[in-house]
Order: sequence, then C-alpha cells, then structure tokens
Amino acid sequence: MPELPRNWPSSPVEVIALEWSAKAFSKLKDVSKLISTSTSQNAAVRAVVKMGIARGCEVYVVREGWEGLVRGNSAPDPEVVVPNLPGAPTAHGERRKGGFVPTYGEGELLKEGEGEQTLKDRYIIRVGWDDVRGWASIGGTLIGTARCAEFRDIEGRRKAAFNLVKHGIDALVVCGGDGSLTGADKLRAEWPDHVSELLKSGKITPEQYLSNAHLNIVGLVGSIDNDMAGTDMTIGATSALHRICEAVDSISSTASSHSRAFVIEVMGRNCGWLALMAAIATGADYMFIPERPPSHEDWQTSMCEVLQRHRKEGKRKTIVIVAEGAQDCNLKPITPNEIMDVLTHRLGLDTRVTTLGHTQRGGAPAAYDRILATLQGAEAVEAVLNSTPDKPSPVIGIKENKITREPLMEAVKRTQAVATAIAAKDFAEAINLRDPEFEDCLHAFRATTRLNETYRVPVENRMRIGIIHTGAPAGGMNAATRTAVRYCLCHGHTPVAIYNGFVGLLEGNIAELSWLRVDQWTTRGGSELGTNRTLPDTDLAGVAAKLAEHKIDGLFIVGGFEGMVTLNILEQGRKEHKSLRIPLVHLPATISNNVPITHWSIGSDTSVNVLVEACDAIKQSASASRNRVFVVETQGAGCGYIAMLGALATGANLVYTPEVGITLRTLQKDVEFLKKRYQQDVPGKSEGRLVIRSEQASKTYTTEVVTNILAEEGQHAFDSRSVSLGHVLQGGIPSPRDRTRAIRLTVKCIDFLEKHFNRNLDGHDLDPVDPDVATIVIEGPGIRFASVKEMMAQADFKNRRGKEEWWSHMGDMVAVMSGLLKSLHCYSCRTMTSILRQKRKSTRLALESLSLSYCQITSQIRATSLPNLRSFSYTVGNDHDDLLDTSLTLYSSDGHDCLPLELAGQLSSLSVDSVTSEYFTPHAHLFVNLELLDLRCLWTTERMELLDKLPNTLRHLRVKPRPVHRQLAVADPTGSGHALAFISRHLQQYNYGSLKNLETLRLSRRCVERRTLAEELHERSPKVILSFDDDELEGELEGKPEGEERLSLDGKFNTAFWRFVEDAEEMNAKKN
Repeated sequence: MPELPRNWPSSPVEVIALEWSAKAFSKLKDVSKLISTSTSQNAAVRAVVKMGIARGCEVYVVREGWEGLVRGNSAPDPEVVVPNLPGAPTAHGERRKGGFVPTYGEGELLKEGEGEQTLKDRYIIRVGWDDVRGWASIGGTLIGTARCAEFRDIEGRRKAAFNLVKHGIDALVVCGGDGSLTGADKLRAEWPDHVSELLKSGKITPEQYLSNAHLNIVGLVGSIDNDMAGTDMTIGATSALHRICEAVDSISSTASSHSRAFVIEVMGRNCGWLALMAAIATGADYMFIPERPPSHEDWQTSMCEVLQRHRKEGKRKTIVIVAEGAQDCNLKPITPNEIMDVLTHRLGLDTRVTTLGHTQRGGAPAAYDRILATLQGAEAVEAVLNSTPDKPSPVIGIKENKITREPLMEAVKRTQAVATAIAAKDFAEAINLRDPEFEDCLHAFRATTRLNETYRVPVENRMRIGIIHTGAPAGGMNAATRTAVRYCLCHGHTPVAIYNGFVGLLEGNIAELSWLRVDQWTTRGGSELGTNRTLPDTDLAGVAAKLAEHKIDGLFIVGGFEGMVTLNILEQGRKEHKSLRIPLVHLPATISNNVPITHWSIGSDTSVNVLVEACDAIKQSASASRNRVFVVETQGAGCGYIAMLGALATGANLVYTPEVGITLRTLQKDVEFLKKRYQQDVPGKSEGRLVIRSEQASKTYTTEVVTNILAEEGQHAFDSRSVSLGHVLQGGIPSPRDRTRAIRLTVKCIDFLEKHFNRNLDGHDLDPVDPDVATIVIEGPGIRFASVKEMMAQADFKNRRGKEEWWSHMGDMVAVMSGLLKSLHCYSCRTMTSILRQKRKSTRLALESLSLSYCQITSQIRATSLPNLRSFSYTVGNDHDDLLDTSLTLYSSDGHDCLPLELAGQLSSLSVDSVTSEYFTPHAHLFVNLELLDLRCLWTTERMELLDKLPNTLRHLRVKPRPVHRQLAVADPTGSGHALAFISRHLQQYNYGSLKNLETLRLSRRCVERRTLAEELHERSPKVILSFDDDELEGELEGKPEGEERLSLDGKFNTAFWRFVEDAEEMNAKKN
C-alpha cells in the first residue's frame, strides 16, 4: 500500500473537510444505486436520485446490478449539453455548489425500455433530477437486475472496484435481499486491498487512490418475502401482497360459484409472511408456512378435519394458501399438488392448483410501498453522507412508522438465523425471530378458522359482546366485524351486531351473527352493519336501556373521531346508568386518520390507495396535455393525512393541508415554482403535474379558486384543471394492509373486553392505570390501550384531529422530492427546534434559504444539516425583508456560536451585525468562497480587520440592512464626515482590499465629505457608480425598468448602533 502524505486525514470526514477548505463544496459524494427486483424499487431509485442531488451529490445508476458494475462502461460517456437554466450546474463532469441538472438525456431511455440497445456498452449511467420522474408508479426496476457469478470471485469484485474508482463513485446504495447486501458488505471490507492492487498495477492514479480510499455502503431491503430481520416491512412486500389478494379475491368468486377448492401457491422460501398475511386478508381456510409447519406428521388428516367442518357449516368454497417453502414437521416439502390430491381423494372436492409465481413481483406499486421506498431512499442518502470507515454498513428499516438504521450484517445474520432455526426444527425460535405482528396474525388466523372448542372459555366467563359502527364508513370495518364475530364464537362468546349505529340500537335493530354469515365480509368495503354520525347522547338513557335489555356485557365500537367521543359519552354516563358499567373498547376506523395518539386508523390505507390509483390516471391525462396542472381535492375534513401521504406516494408537486393552510404569498411562490419547473422541462416533453389539496385547507382559497389562480398566472407556461374525488375515497375493496391490521387489532380488542369482564366478575375495583374503557392505539413500534382521559387531552376538537400528528414532517419530504424546498421562514425558537430535531431533518436537505426571527438556538445547526446552504445572515434587529431565493437570514439576540464554522467554506454570502462581527472576524479566513458581505454594523478598526482577513473573492459589500446587490449604503447621522473618512483611509491603506470590485456607492446628503470621497473613488476606480439619497434614506424606489435592481432603504439609523465617531477618531489618533 502506498504511503499517504503526512498531513493526509485518516477519516473521510476529514477528507471532505479538506475539500471544503480547498473548494468550499458541500459534502459531495458520488452515489451509485444497485437494484434487485421487486415491484416498488423504482420509487427507491427515484428517492435516492432526488435526495442525492438535493444533498449536492453526483448520482449514478448501475444497470443490471452487480453484473453491470463488473462490466462497467466500455463505450465513452456522451457529451451532455447542460441547459442554460437557473440553478443548472456547469458542463457534465464538473462539480459545483448546489443546483441540479434537469436531465442528462438517458433516463427516458431506461423508462421506455431502450436502454438495452442504446446503452448496450454502458452500465454506469449518470442521472439528473427529471431522469427519474414518473418512476415511482412503475413496477419492477427500470435499471435492471441480474445475478452475477463473476462478482462472487475476488477478480470480479476488483473489476467492480475499478469501475467505481474510474467514475469517482465512493458510495453505493444497494437495494436487494440478504445475498445482495452481503455481497455489498464484502466489497466494502475488501476495498482497501482492491484500490491498493489497482494502484500497484497502474490502473488508477495516486490521486484516484487517495480520493477513493474508502467505500461507503448502505442497504435497502428490496424483497417481496418481507424476510429481513430488524424491519417491519421490506420494499415490495406490500405490493406483492396486493397482487396475491387481488388474485385470491378473484379466484374466490369462481370457487364459490362452482363449489370448488383451490390450492394457491405464493412465494416465500424461508418466510411465510406473504402466505400468512394473504390467508387472513382473504379469509382463506387453511395455510402452510415454513415457520409453523403442522404439529403432527399426519398433516393431511388435520387439514381435512378443519376443512370438513367448514363444509358442514355451509361453505361452498375452500381456499388453501401454501408458501413455496412449506414443509412438514420433519422438513419434508409440502407441495400444492400433494395438497390437491388429499382434497380430491379424501374430501372429494373438485380441486384446482394456481401458482401465482412472478405475478407477485409485478404491477403498479401500492401506496404504502411508494411511501416506504421514498422515505427509506432518502434516509439511505443521509446514511451514506454520515458514514465513516469505522462504522459498520447500515441497512435502512422501519418500525411501525419510524425509519431506522441498524448494522447491515447484524440484520443479515438474524435473517439467516430463521432458516437455521427451521433447519434445526426449532420452530418456536423461528417464530420468535419474526416481528410481533407475525405471531399476532398467526394466532388470529388459527382462532378465526378453527371450529373446535380448543379456545373456549368457561361458561361463567362467556359474554354477549355488542359490535357497533359509528362515524363515516372506512375500508376494513367489515374485516374487523368478521374477526370480532369469529373470535367471539371461537371463545364461546355471543357476538351481537348493532345495525345502523346508535340510531339502530334505539330502534332495536340488533341481531346475533353466525360464523358463516360473516364469511365473505373481509373483502367488502364500507360498513355491512351500517354507520352514521349520531352520538349516544341524543338519548343516553335509551341507549343504556337497550344495552341492558339485550344483556350486552361488553361493547366493541368501530369508528373514527366519533368513536372516541362516543367512548367518552358512555364513560361519563356510567354514573347514572348501571348498564354502561361494562368494558368498552374503541377501534379507530376512519379514512382521515384523525383519531388522536394512534398513528394508524383502519381505512386510511385504503383511501390513500384509492387516491393514488386516481392520481395515476389523472397524471396520464395531465402528461398527455404536456403543460397541464391538476388540482386534486381529497377528503379528510380538518386533517390533511390523506392529502399528505397521497402527495408523497403520487409524486405531487404541491400539497395543501388544513394544518398548514394556504396564503396568497404561498400561492405566489408556488406559481413561480411551477413556472420554473416547466421552463426546465425538455421542450415538447413537459410532464403533467399534480397539486393535492385537502378539502378544508382554506375557506378562502378553495379548490376552484386555486385552480383559477394557477390557470391565470400560469399564462403560456401551463393551464390548470380540478378534480374532486369526494366519497370515492370511502369506497372500494379494502387494502390488504387495512384488512390485516383490522384483524390483528380486533383480536386484541376482544381480549381486552374479556380481561376486564373477568376482572369485574371477580369483584376487583377499577384500575386507574388499566381502565376498562379505552381506545386501542398504534404508537411508535407498539400497540397499547389509551384511556379516554388521555385521548380527550390529545384531541383538537375545533379541527377534529390530534394535537400532534406524526406525519406532518412529510410535507418537507414532498417539497424536497418536487424540488420546491429551497427556503424556510421561521419566527420562533420552538419552530426552529422542531425543524432541527432528528425527525425533521428532511426539511434541511435542500435549504438554500432560511429566515428566523428571535431564534437563539443556531448552535443546533450542523454542517451536515445544511448541505446546500450558500448564504448566511445574522442580526439583532427585527427589521427584516421578505425571504429571497438565494439568501439566508437569521434573526437572534445571541451573537455567540451563531454559525458553525464548518459551514464557512461553503458560503457565498454572509451578513453579520454589530454583535456578531466580533465573533466572525477571527475566522474570516475560512470564508474562501465569500462573494457578498453585508456588514450591518458601525465602522471600526475591527471591521477593517475583518475586511483585511477576508479572501480576495469578495465582490460586493453592503452596510445597510436591506439585501440589495452591489450596493454600499453609507450614512453619517452626526454630519461629522468621520464615516467617509474612515472608508477613504481604508481604501488608501489597503489599496481597496475587499472593496476593489465595488460597483455602486450610495451616499447620504448628510455625509459632508461625500464629494471628496466621490472624487477620490472616481480617480481610483472610475467604474464605481455614485448615487445620492435624501436625508432619511427612506422609501422604496418604484417604477424601475424591468431587469434593474430595486433599492429599498429605510434609513432609520440608531446613533448607538452606528457609533462610528469614537472609532474613527481613535483610528485617526493612532495614525497621527
């Protein structure tokens, strides 16, 4: 290995720091993307590309996975003509600060399938922002994937290393299964040896060796099996489950019509997640999975007993789902044909086998997969930029709704431990290695399909459980009801259906439900029981009387915000009505997902999927028109959940929610943003764009008004149309995610009713810590029951939503993915703190501009938080301007630690006040790319030192708070002329120094020596343009010709703030 220079840093962070010092770039990395196939990985590619560009990286995609990386590019890269657009960087191959290239012209080839022919000898392709547009809605992987035998050998991996070094790529985001990720980690471990050998052989230069000393790897799990340990969901698994459920739902119709049995094989070699979730989501009768094989060798008899009971109950169809890796307790494979033979010969059923095969890998990605891939792809870029050689390669996962990182090889090891446990027949350990949802769903399936007395409770503990729906209909309500009925029957309870909500209860619309009656309810949307918004307080005494009349021992309430309010009313009514002193449990079910505390409500996933499907169709129409913007209105009342997640899943450019609202200024900025994006499109190939607006985002700026404003202001750039989806979002077939979640939570709700009923029977007092009236909530990675008091405390009744909404920060991700988020304006420390918290870091990724008022927490800013920051301003005043696209304004009363010095090298604009200039002066030499300096302070010898220490890159100097380019505004309230004398002597002493490129000088009439200085400046620098203001220097110049800069000065100087008399006199005294 060659000897490194003595002063060369030992870690990549230090290497980047040297890059900052030399070039003042943001933390640049070349990021490449490798993909194995599942239906949602294009969304992951899109997210990595866009987030990488937003973070200042050069991004490449590698065609055909490891095979493409080994082959590299045998043909030269084409010359790319970069459009002359605002924010566009220099020609291909050159790095620069910020900006992005809309397209390198080859993304369309990949999207349209021409890459194989046109890019035949090139596998490593650089991509721009728009090269991946529209990818999120396409299944599979557009950049291709292939197995590579050569990569398994060290020589193959060395070829891959050479191709990475050749293109300057020092980071890989690898999306695949445990095999692909293991290969990636191995490449990283061997990297020092690879680059050393390449240097010795002369294939790379010493400069390339030094700049590619380390390789960073981040893993994304792309697997439809959902078999990776440490994450609740893998990219592609949800979409595969959608394909399976669609197929089984269709097959069920045929099976019922002809009274047939179907054996359906799904993927899953060592993981039965797909088979298990499909079985409970479709109401299958039996299933086989690798982790829990039949407990007896004679599995045929056990299966036949269960299915025969179903037939005796009156079922006309039989559905058996089997994972491809299914086996018996002796590890002997159980095949679909073997199952078919058993059903045919033992039960005499007309049986068919359907192998779904690779249909599970295709089709349009589900909404959840698009969101998951986007969030994880963005996090992968963050992980890449935070990687160091001593940190293990991370893999990106998710726990409920929290994106996580954990060591890649530890996750792979735990994943492989499942197969090891199965091979050792330790099936309990195999189940234990899965996430809690797996075991919960396995229990729910067994309990709702077995017609035996295994789970029956003693007679004295059996209950009559009422089931009621309230509020608006939502997908998954019927699945919850079906599960409640069957689980009750399994335990020996009596399920009592209350039709049409509390209105139906008062009218006596009550009936017991049978096991068969609810058999097909899982796949039905809406509410089979009927639902409305009537609350029990319309006649609370009547409700109590009816519950007593029908001897209801526990009440299972399925509904949204009304369900929570209902629970509170019933609890309050216990004081007067004894029949209400029964266990009460609420299952949140609403498309709006507006129930406090819980992160998910039944039905919300279905509504987002309906929105995504509709927007995909709308976007086709918008794109066909080339320059059309559609404003899509969603439901959601006072909660913007549907709009926000729909925008993230569909790739909408703008989203308006009630939480944020709409202002005229917002609309103005959004119109300009859309105009800019259409200008950046390749001529003739503009895409249609979406704006998603929640129905109550604004009372003034309605959907019609927003549409008309966009159409009017868009002029020749684009036109606008509107679509209101309305109640379409409440219908449709429930998504598999809503079905499985409803089933899992319902089982826990019935268990809750049982526990508290038994506690009451035993005469125990009510436990304030564990009350018998509660709402089941999903919070973070766990499921718990929240008391009514806690729910009500967290409710915003005015807007009918929770006070805190976990998904609110996703608006920043929508803005980043659309290219909108360039600036942020905050007026409080609290706002800034929330943005700088870990969960809000997506806000900071693309920021070029930030405005704060009275925020004293700038020490929280980190260089890695603001990679695109180019301009920084800091003042104690409150006289601030509107936010500009390329400026950063920070307002604070604390001048200490106001700027992390790590940011100094990347700034091109700096503004400091009378307090903070003392802080910046000792570090002025670090601002190696500074072009504009705004000194909002008096002229002192310290200011001269600041100017003297700055690099010679300074082109513009300002002294007035208003951000006017190329202006030097000078005032002398005392009329003494000392300020001008100060400037004049500075020019003479330092030979113009930082002011040698001054182009305009603005003087006040009070500046008594202005003519002397003017003559001196004119003699020394004729290019300086002089202008004069009145005494107050106030007012804004209007009527300027287009293209000429406007000047706005208020001139309200404070003599204490401008104390240049003493300073100037001190300087003169020293000189004399």
